[in-house]
Amino acid sequence: MRNRSFAFQVILIILAALIGSAQAGGAQNLYRNKDYAFSILFPTGWQQKAGQTPSTVVVSKNQEGDSIIIQVRQLPQNVTLDEFPDSELQAVIIDAYNELKRRFSDATLQDSGITHISNRKAIWMLYSYSIKEAFATIKVTTMYYQVWHEGKLYGILCSAPSGRYDLVSSTLLNSVRSFIFEDRSWYRK
Repeated sequence: MRNRSFAFQVILIILAALIGSAQAGGAQNLYRNKDYAFSILFPTGWQQKAGQTPSTVVVSKNQEGDSIIIQVRQLPQNVTLDEFPDSELQAVIIDAYNELKRRFSDATLQDSGITHISNRKAIWMLYSYSIKEAFATIKVTTMYYQVWHEGKLYGILCSAPSGRYDLVSSTLLNSVRSFIFEDRSWYRK
């Protein structure tokens, strides 16, 4: 009986250590943006930098060319996607895809739908396209999420070279699931 109790205590200690180290490791790559009041947990080991365009808030990348990009744009009025029926949101997805096709003629829409991010209705599209760079063309797969909050459109682009996308898609999704809108009062001192 004593051996069983001791073994149970050892298991609890190991479990607590594993849970603690997993939480500590994840917290190392927490990105918080006070200007737009959101946070996201990027994958461990990924590097963050500011975006090159006015709407790109942050770019997180790894060594293999996978990335998560957060963009924010002002909406003409303070509305949310929750105010629209799903049928209208499907039309928004089609319009967004058609705009994408204008920029990337080989873009293919693989799937799309409606979900929630930080307890707010969001739309998503999974698509592939080619990016032409100096002396190279790269086929990329992107899962794009769009959520509207406090008069702003938040876009989350999760991309990887198409040959790698299936390997990293769950990692990308875990980061998107960690995205939350924060209360601005949390930042006041």
